[in-house]
Amino acid sequence: MEWFFIAFASALLSATSTIFEKKLLFEMDAFSFSLLNSIFNFLFTIPFIFFSDFSTVTDKGLLILFVKTVLNSAAFYFVMLSLKNLEISKALPLLVLTPGFVAFFAFLLLNEPLSTNQLLGMSMLLIGTYILEMQAKEDFFEPFKVFLKSKNYRYIIAALILFTVTTLLDKYLLRDEIKNPKVFLVLQQFFTAIIFSN
Repeated sequence: MEWFFIAFASALLSATSTIFEKKLLFEMDAFSFSLLNSIFNFLFTIPFIFFSDFSTVTDKGLLILFVKTVLNSAAFYFVMLSLKNLEISKALPLLVLTPGFVAFFAFLLLNEPLSTNQLLGMSMLLIGTYILEMQAKEDFFEPFKVFLKSKNYRYIIAALILFTVTTLLDKYLLRDEIKNPKVFLVLQQFFTAIIFSN
């Protein structure tokens, strides 16, 4: 049951941070917020530099991590654009689909098994997201039509796809290339800060 409390605490902290993000985005543009966020995240990882062994990092791993970080940075920026221009209740439910997308593509690309419970959970994510996006008196297809009408929703879909790709790359990098989570974290936050600084 320990995992449940960790997941619940993570959800609570994530919801709190989203509210603060929305408040800050009233005052600043999405790119400036992303830049400040990347700098602060890197500063918090600096202590890990002194307890990490970077000697095992290969050029290949470094290149893949950099490309992955570019994609991840774009996804974060798209989410901030959507969060700035949409209500939280409209922008973020779609990102709940990320674990389902990741599980599906991990099954296809990495041969990771999907249990009946996981398939049921993915179905519930889809249904729950649809219900959250549905407004009173809307027709059945309105939640789908909105993607054609609003670029802010298209940003969320782009972020969802990019987060799926980068999560799969995370798995590959931590399993086969960089392996050390502390080294991975420091390098990723360093690259993110560099990307948003240019």
